[in-house]
Amino acid sequence: MERKEMPARFLAVMPPIKELWWEGNRGLLADTNKYLAIVGSRRMTDYGRRVLEMIMPDLVRAGLIIVSGMMYGVDQEAHKLCLKYGGKTIAVLGWGIEWPGLTREDRELQEKIAKEGLVISEWEKKKPELWTFPARNRIVAGLADSVLVTEAALKSGSMVTVTWAQKFGKSVLAIPGPITSKVSAGTNQLIAAGRAKMVLSAEDILCSYGLQRTPTQLVMFTGAERTNNFPHRILELLENEPLTTDEMVRILCDKVEKINVVLTEMNLSELIEERNGKWELGVKMRQDACPS
Repeated sequence: MERKEMPARFLAVMPPIKELWWEGNRGLLADTNKYLAIVGSRRMTDYGRRVLEMIMPDLVRAGLIIVSGMMYGVDQEAHKLCLKYGGKTIAVLGWGIEWPGLTREDRELQEKIAKEGLVISEWEKKKPELWTFPARNRIVAGLADSVLVTEAALKSGSMVTVTWAQKFGKSVLAIPGPITSKVSAGTNQLIAAGRAKMVLSAEDILCSYGLQRTPTQLVMFTGAERTNNFPHRILELLENEPLTTDEMVRILCDKVEKINVVLTEMNLSELIEERNGKWELGVKMRQDACPS
């Protein structure tokens, strides 16, 4: 794609983009689309993954196109979840679109994004270098209407993207994180310094785009779930952090056999799910987590 063929938002990017290589659905670059860049740490934590899983279904339903940089960590998780929920995503590469040095897993993901979304790069076969990633970040910021930072260290590529976004007059959104986490230090500082709007839900993001969400439906409990308040209490506990069965037994102060029955029923109803030995909110609750 030569410069004269590029959408207006690319023409505003500085230093100028001389040409773009692309693979996939070029129609995703239509001026009428709304783009959200999601960036974050390559050392994504379980907290960061859970945040993305919570907000992505609503973002996809609202029609936002998710833009990210295809690196491992937050970038790849954002691409994968967007595709999982039926959305459209654009990967902006920090290497040539035909660079042969990708791992098998990365090559498969790039091909999947190209098949269901769009992959773009400034280069055809260039290998990645230290300077190609900041260069890539300016394109991510230039394409996006807003940049959402989920997790970022104080000095990181995500913070570079924020700097580009602010130079281009784009809004910056940030997820607050634990003050004990190094990969939340950047997002917390952005919020504290007033450089980013704090985001607590998908609704916060959609409101910044002027979009209305479809009201979520209340979850109805049936069968044994009506006989006690364990399901409600379990959901309240898991909204804060994943827990093992033993941890919930100690907190709820009841027999493990009784709690296991409730956990099994909630798991079958997709209200909760077990991952790495701990229970966390399931797909149904992640989709309905934000208030209408």
